[in-house]
Parts: sequence; structure tokens; C-alpha cells
Amino acid sequence: MSEKENRRAVVMRKLNEAQLNQEVVDKLDMSELDLTFSDFSEVMAERVIGDLVKMRASSLMSASFFDSEFAKADFRSCNLEHIHMVDCRMYEANFSQAILNGATITISICFDACFDDTEFSNGEVVGSSFNDGTFRRAIFKHTDAEQADFSGVDFSDAHLSESKFEKSRFCYANLSNVHAEGANFTNADFTGANLSGGIFSGADFTGANLEHTVWTGSKIDGAIFDVGVEEKIQLLL
Repeated sequence: MSEKENRRAVVMRKLNEAQLNQEVVDKLDMSELDLTFSDFSEVMAERVIGDLVKMRASSLMSASFFDSEFAKADFRSCNLEHIHMVDCRMYEANFSQAILNGATITISICFDACFDDTEFSNGEVVGSSFNDGTFRRAIFKHTDAEQADFSGVDFSDAHLSESKFEKSRFCYANLSNVHAEGANFTNADFTGANLSGGIFSGADFTGANLEHTVWTGSKIDGAIFDVGVEEKIQLLL
């Protein structure tokens, strides 16, 4: 058995034992291992090192990870419903086509991460940073994203309806063709953002920074703005 195969066997054993006994796994190194098609539902772990780990099509339903590293990890097509991730670093991680309904990713760093085509409704990403990542075509409805940083993020064709984005940052983000009906963008920062073709009916932009934003072709019927702002935006549609 190779060193990597031996490491994989040890990791699988520890995770399965933790599942069975409902114990917390601490300081587990699963970096660079192939753990695809595995079931780690309800696993509880902290200080995990999971850089470059392959978890594709695995189930981590209701799992919990604290203070863990998942740089360039592969979570494509995973079932991550109700997963709980706090203070994690996930630089360039790939979550495309994953199911994240009810997921919590808070106070975490996800720079350059891919969330394309994910289902992420009824979740929470409060205080997390997703700078320069992608949420293209993602279903991101009814999610609490207060004080999150989405600067440079590509949300094109995503569904953001009824989500909370108070005090979040969208500086130079691409929100073209999004559906954001009823979204709460109060005190958010949209400096230089592209909102062209988006549907923002009933959205609340009170206190938002809308400097140099692009609104071409957007729908803002029923949206709420500070006094005098809507009139200026109407000239840009």
C-alpha cells in the first residue's frame, strides 16, 4: 500500500469512527487525498487540513468544520445541505453544482472560489469574503449574507431574490441579468458594479453606495432608494 493509500485509509477510519461515536475530529490532514463518492454526513471536525482534497459527489450533509483549510478543494456536485463551516479558508475551492441549501459559511475566506450552478437557498454567509469568485446561475435565494464581501464576484444570471445583503460589498461585481426581487441591499457598496439587465423589483437600496454602477436594461419597479436617487438611475436604464 502506498503512502497516500495508507493516509486515505487512516482518514476514512477516523472520520467513520467520529460519525459513529458523534465525536469531534481534531487536526486531521486530508490534503491531496481522493475522497470522492464518500459519505461524511454529520461529521464534526476542527483544524482540518484539506488543501487539494477531492470530495467530488460526496455527502457532507449537516457536517461541521471549524478553523479548517480547504484551498483548491474539489466539492463539485457534493450534497452539502445544512453544512456548517466557520472560520475556514477555501481559496480557489470548487463548489460548482453542489447542493448547499441551508448551509452556513460564516466568517470564512473563499477568494476565487467557484459556486457556479449551486443551490444555496435558505443559507447564511454572514461576514464571509468571496472576492473574485463566481456564483454564475446560482440559486441564492432567501439567504442571509449580511456584511459579506462579494467584490469582483460574477453573479451573472443568478437568483438572489429575498436575500439579505445589508452592509455587503459588491465593488466592481457583475450582477448582470440577476433576479433579485425583494432583496435587501441596504447600506451595501456597489461601487463600479454592473447591474445591467437585472430584475430588482421591490429591492431595497436605502443607504447603498451606487457610484459608477451600470443599470442598462434593469427593472427597478417598486425598488426603494434614497431621496432623489431613483430619478438619476432612470436616466441610466
